[in-house]
Amino acid sequence: MSELFDRYYEALRKPKVAGGAARISGAGRLAGGRYESVVISGAGSVEGDLEAGEVKCSGATSFRGSVTAVRVSLAGATRVEGDLRAELVKASGSLRVEGRLEGGEVRVAGALKASSVKGRLVELAGAFSVREGVEGEVVELRLSDDSRAAYVKGVEVAVERARGAVGRGDLLSLLLRRRRTPVFKVNTIEADHVLVDDVAVEGAVKAKRVELRGRGEVRGPVEGEVVRR
Repeated sequence: MSELFDRYYEALRKPKVAGGAARISGAGRLAGGRYESVVISGAGSVEGDLEAGEVKCSGATSFRGSVTAVRVSLAGATRVEGDLRAELVKASGSLRVEGRLEGGEVRVAGALKASSVKGRLVELAGAFSVREGVEGEVVELRLSDDSRAAYVKGVEVAVERARGAVGRGDLLSLLLRRRRTPVFKVNTIEADHVLVDDVAVEGAVKAKRVELRGRGEVRGPVEGEVVRR
């Protein structure tokens, strides 16, 4: 995957990039195409597929097409109607990707909806719904509320309760003076090592070693050595 993004980067550095640098401040629209960089602050939309060296957005942003970049930084409410691909993807707030979310490093904090997520390193913190799979060499899932994915594949996979975060279900539990365990619904998790910490996994787990901590549990078949800490 790194070779693919190297090719993207080299192509984007060439002087034939048509759009140069583009910026939206306040509210506005931008035509899709090739740009050196795109910065959106406020409410903005990009009409069509976008290729850029760097994309930075804060506020409410919609991309009416796919996004391909070297670096993508998103804050606020973002919607991508196609695929989102970058060597580095960092997002906070609300992110909805109708297609695939792929990168060398994918780090999302907040609410995520996507068709699939893939990267060398994948970190999802908050609540998420992935229609297909989450794949990476290292996958770290930190749940503040119930979440779901069709499957998870990796070498090292951690499914943990987000520390210091309060989701809708957690807030209700606090009002009732009870501590609620987030639930992760998944068909299968496959990895060399799987850590389940203070989360209930509803699905099958296949690993060489499965480590359970706190209230962590697997409500499904487990294949591999199980250790309770």
